[in-house]
Amino acid sequence: MSYSFIQPKIKPLLSIFTKIWLWAMLILTLLFIIGAMLLSVKIYLINSNSIELQEKYNETFQAIKNIEDKTKTTLIKRDMTLDIYNKNLILNQSLMNLFNLVPDGVTLTSIYLEDGSLKIKGITPTKDHFKLLFEAPLKSIFAISNTTFYQLPNGWYNFVSINKIDIAQMESLSDENR
Repeated sequence: MSYSFIQPKIKPLLSIFTKIWLWAMLILTLLFIIGAMLLSVKIYLINSNSIELQEKYNETFQAIKNIEDKTKTTLIKRDMTLDIYNKNLILNQSLMNLFNLVPDGVTLTSIYLEDGSLKIKGITPTKDHFKLLFEAPLKSIFAISNTTFYQLPNGWYNFVSINKIDIAQMESLSDENR
């Protein structure tokens, strides 16, 4: 006997709403897992790229240090070259001044210039001519000035003049020129 007018239907295990929620949760879970994997791959790529960039940075930094070292060396060489150039200019001016000091009648045969000393050899008509016109300016420039004369058969004199400058005086002159 049956108490119902309709035929019983088999009840599904899961309702339609449960199936929708189940599929939605499954899709969301899969999307979350795929997103996590993509994020981990992206982090790995960023880390490997970061390591490469750090290596490039280190290489660039080392290249900059090398260029700075070369620049320092070049600046030192430039300063040394300028110093030599300035000393040569001063020496050239000093030699021109020395040649301008040589009076008429005095002939120079050789000049030896060393650090702090000047050796001049030449010929003069008389000792007095040399002492008056050439030795006096030399004594005003140099701290020590000694001259030796040798008479030639024609009456003129060979002379050797050795002049030395005081080292302290030379340092003060170089400081004034800077």
